[in-house]
Amino acid sequence: LNAPVYYEHKQRQETKEFKEIYKERAAQERKNGEMKNFHGLDRAEGYGLRSVSSQTKLTAIAVNLKRIAKIISST
Repeated sequence: LNAPVYYEHKQRQETKEFKEIYKERAAQERKNGEMKNFHGLDRAEGYGLRSVSSQTKLTAIAVNLKRIAKIISST
């Protein structure tokens, strides 16, 4: 264990700036996890960057439409 590096990192984690950035990241990770676990983004359906990019965009659209439908149905 490299104690000085660990101490510096631990001090950085206590800053307000780090906590704000981490809060945003945590929200993003939740959404990515949903797309991976429930919408098939854990495995590429095709080959190549173009195919994976299309799959990612379509998955994001599907998840966003699902969220919109939930908001509309709850009002």
